[in-house]
Amino acid sequence: MNPFIFFPFQSKTNWLTDLKVDGPLNAAIIGAFVGFLFVLWLLPIDFLLGKSGSWWIGDPGSHVSALRAFLNDIWRFPPLNTVNLNYPQGINIAFADIIPVVALPTKVISPWLPDNFHYFGYWVVLAYTSQGIMAACLLYQIDYKRLIWLVLGTVIFLLSPTMLFRVNAHIALTTHAYILCALLIYILQVRQQWKFLNLVYTQAALGCLALLTHPYLYAMVFPIFVAGLIDRARCNNHWMKIVLALLIAIIPIIILLLTFGYIDGKQILPAGGSGYGTHSMNLVSPFIGGGIIDIHSWTTHKYMLCDAPAPYDATGGQYEGYNHLGLGVLAAFLATIVLRWRWFLNFFNRHIGLSVIILGFVLYAISNRIYFADQLLISIDLPRYVNSLADQFRSSGRFFWPVAYVITLIVLKSIIKIRSKWIVTLCITCVMIVQIIDTTPLRNMTRMVASRPIPDLLLDDPWWQNRIQNTDALYVFPTFGCGARTYQDVLPLQQLAAFNHIPFNTGTIARDYSPCAEKKYALELGLKKGSMYVFLAGHYTKESLNELLGQKVIESRCTYLDLGCICGP
Repeated sequence: MNPFIFFPFQSKTNWLTDLKVDGPLNAAIIGAFVGFLFVLWLLPIDFLLGKSGSWWIGDPGSHVSALRAFLNDIWRFPPLNTVNLNYPQGINIAFADIIPVVALPTKVISPWLPDNFHYFGYWVVLAYTSQGIMAACLLYQIDYKRLIWLVLGTVIFLLSPTMLFRVNAHIALTTHAYILCALLIYILQVRQQWKFLNLVYTQAALGCLALLTHPYLYAMVFPIFVAGLIDRARCNNHWMKIVLALLIAIIPIIILLLTFGYIDGKQILPAGGSGYGTHSMNLVSPFIGGGIIDIHSWTTHKYMLCDAPAPYDATGGQYEGYNHLGLGVLAAFLATIVLRWRWFLNFFNRHIGLSVIILGFVLYAISNRIYFADQLLISIDLPRYVNSLADQFRSSGRFFWPVAYVITLIVLKSIIKIRSKWIVTLCITCVMIVQIIDTTPLRNMTRMVASRPIPDLLLDDPWWQNRIQNTDALYVFPTFGCGARTYQDVLPLQQLAAFNHIPFNTGTIARDYSPCAEKKYALELGLKKGSMYVFLAGHYTKESLNELLGQKVIESRCTYLDLGCICGP
């Protein structure tokens, strides 16, 4: 009796190189298993269960408290709107990175959930598990049907430095599985292995999920779909089908944008977007950011909490362009270009649509201000309307992510063309081992941040709790984007307000917040009864507050603390 008959692969002779995976479904199951084990190995359980102190700090702390503000509010229209942040105007909570695709159903059941519940740790588990699934399915499509090759290749995708870099910052943006899924749809389109409409419907569903996870992810997966349409039409000359496919894929997105308030009839582009050319990718970024290569003039240590060098940040915002490929993938890619240059050029000739999109991603990522380390090589002034559009996806450095995954696919496809299965196994193993070594400092940083203890919070301070209980709303001046420090000033007060079910006049939100003059105008109406006001130290002196509020108000309602002047209800 065949001992492997109960397993999702076939055995012939040598268990290491001959054991094969039987079918794409089994490849997906194996990928899910590898991805799940990887995330359990990578991160502490407390972090994944939402109990780590890191969920109260920095961007994760912003996301958790923004989610709580949304869950505490009543249902409004559009459904993602809340007035608990940016009070009283309110905001679309999608711009607070709370992953709307999960936030909406969570709000339905929120009355039965604990006040401190959030799902971001579980989302990280899902992100890595789905990354394993999509990686395995992609690899199966490029003939990684041997079990050992499939597992090793999946681990290489799970070791993605750009994904690791996001775990302790933007949880929604760890969902790189959407990008891999888009590449899988591309391959199935070009090979015409699925019915055309089935692929289009799948892309429409993927686009909706990506948009409701994070708009940047949709902006990455849709162009890849267009590339697939172009390259498929080049093969069968069915150009008219492109129009039908685009309509099917775009119409649901337009409905979502309107229904959930991303855009409206008054204002097509949300306010607050700016910074294109600042949050770009430095040209040294693919080469720097691991633990092996450290060229002093190409590196910085400003935004890495470990000994690993980071790509040079020439603008103060190029941490968004962290796009290290990993030395294993980088070395194998250079070897592919040198040793298989004819095949490499033919790959791009056969995939013109994808090549154009990839080139577009690269150009957008490096932006109109191109830096090599600290040297500004090119600076191009864009027309105002072009710059306004580019500002909506101002963190352009992120758009290199699909390029990095295409490079990884090219590398792994090139390796499998080697005739000897033993050499193939050796090459994939070497790439994986070098990636593991190179990403060690990055993984250590990720674990260190994920293991932080819970910090001292205003939530736990008896002085603040006694005064917040009878408060109807919390105001801080200046507000976010108008001079207040994001994590030292705004975040602690946002947490205080959100977990006490109180509206907050600002918030750590990406955009769509009110102009500074409009926020400051609220002070001209005087201090409202039942509201708490915080005038931040460094922005207001005793003299300026006496002039603004009057000495009697200061003496009767206000207290000076290190944070500033607090005027209670």
